[in-house]
Amino acid sequence: MAAMACCRAPAWPCKAAGPHHDRTARHPAGRRAAFADAAGPLRRAEGVRRPEAARPRSRRGAAREDYRCGSLTTDAHGGTDFRVVDEAAFVTGVPVVAAAAGTVVRRRDGEPDVSVRTRAFAAGRDAGNGVVIDHGDGWVTQYSHLRAGSITVEPGERVAAGQAIGMVGLSGNTEYPHLHFDVRHADRPIDPFDARPLTAACARSRGQTGLWTRGLAAVLDRATTAIIGGGFATGFVDPAHPRAAEAATSLATTRPLLLWSEVSGGRRGDILRFAITGPQGAIFDAQRPLDGDHLLWMNFGGKKPPPRGWPPGLVRGEITLWRDGTLIGDRTVTARIDP
Repeated sequence: MAAMACCRAPAWPCKAAGPHHDRTARHPAGRRAAFADAAGPLRRAEGVRRPEAARPRSRRGAAREDYRCGSLTTDAHGGTDFRVVDEAAFVTGVPVVAAAAGTVVRRRDGEPDVSVRTRAFAAGRDAGNGVVIDHGDGWVTQYSHLRAGSITVEPGERVAAGQAIGMVGLSGNTEYPHLHFDVRHADRPIDPFDARPLTAACARSRGQTGLWTRGLAAVLDRATTAIIGGGFATGFVDPAHPRAAEAATSLATTRPLLLWSEVSGGRRGDILRFAITGPQGAIFDAQRPLDGDHLLWMNFGGKKPPPRGWPPGLVRGEITLWRDGTLIGDRTVTARIDP
């Protein structure tokens, strides 16, 4: 896939949901719908990433666009993705909950939690493990890529808004742990960010909450840009596998010192800065301007070792993201150079 490395449209014709909040969702036409009290699909917990790159809409004949005419989407992506921070958060478990009350009409479990870069997914099982909920009045949600063995509901079971139904997983056609959340009304895909069909034209207005509750909409609105990964690397960082380097906390004195970072929702003109300091002070300080709007943007910088190698001790890496002179993201990491 492209930079986002997310799943294709789920194999099931249904959608997904999340935690309960205090505001009523409305039918796109304005009348109260059975799909009321809709919120986001994840219970608040440590390790939950804000949604990134998954606002669905790609207008035919145009560059990919999200509901606000931005670039936080991929071509033909028909849902909203919520990813977890890292492997530790995935192992701990991030609960997925029903966005609204309804009846479970379908579930699938037993698909392994393995990245498609390691193992191909079974034909017709793009969505991996998942749950489908019918909310009445034509509203349906689907929760895809759930963790194997985590689903706690059965077909025919009534669920309440905010009730846990499983955990974020890595099953199906996916490269990293995340929840793929879909909404349909009358069998038409609906964008929860503006409560309109995916075929509707995008709009630049920032005053709409869509199907999200007001509080959640405000959180999601602030989540458009973030540093979602970064750390020291022991060598060249493959853009296709940047997270393979995240655990590098022990570095060799004769190897280059490299910092890598992954940014979600970067815009043209944003400045990504890398700075490394060691036992004897500053080692490296450089900045990289983003050359365009990016769903995901991965970059790295660093310095070759001096002839006698790096002095042993603790090194500190600082990754900062700036927009129009304002700091909008930062991450600090440390590692130790071994003698």
